[in-house]
Amino acid sequence: MHLQMLRLSVFLLLFFPIFCFGVWQKFERPIEMAVPNSDGIYEFDMTVKHSLTMSVPTAGDKIILVDYLPDKQIWMPRGDNRTSFGDDQIQKLLQWDGMHRRIVTINGESPGPLLVVPLGARVAMRVRNRLRAEALTIHLHGMDKRNAWWTDGVAFVQQCPIQPLTDFVYRFIADTPGTHWFHG
Repeated sequence: MHLQMLRLSVFLLLFFPIFCFGVWQKFERPIEMAVPNSDGIYEFDMTVKHSLTMSVPTAGDKIILVDYLPDKQIWMPRGDNRTSFGDDQIQKLLQWDGMHRRIVTINGESPGPLLVVPLGARVAMRVRNRLRAEALTIHLHGMDKRNAWWTDGVAFVQQCPIQPLTDFVYRFIADTPGTHWFHG
């Protein structure tokens, strides 16, 4: 009995860290520095569009609605073929609060992508507004937009908004150290 408990304890001590590390690696992305183009500019492409939460994209711009069944603890696609989804099939799922809602995403993600550049880097942030009826602006908190104040602010007050189905390139120098965030 004592030997069995010892074996179980050793097994759990060895298995638990391996299991946790494996799960962490699956869902956590490491922070990686962006790579500049040949001119030394860090370019980011950001496509802003509507997406539906609790859905999975498929080929040809179609989606599959997905429900979570808490009693069975499985993800289930809606439709005639009611087989449960595995973890690998729902990597692109926009879960949010578990309801089917239309939201605005950047490159199909929410929150948007990480933009990691060194201090003093020249940055070009290309925003493609693919919203059909909404204009938008992007604001970078904590960035000093010297000599480009007109590209960072409230629509129609400080900046002309990016009209539906058009593009705009924000160009700036990453001149403030630290962690910053952006929103529209």
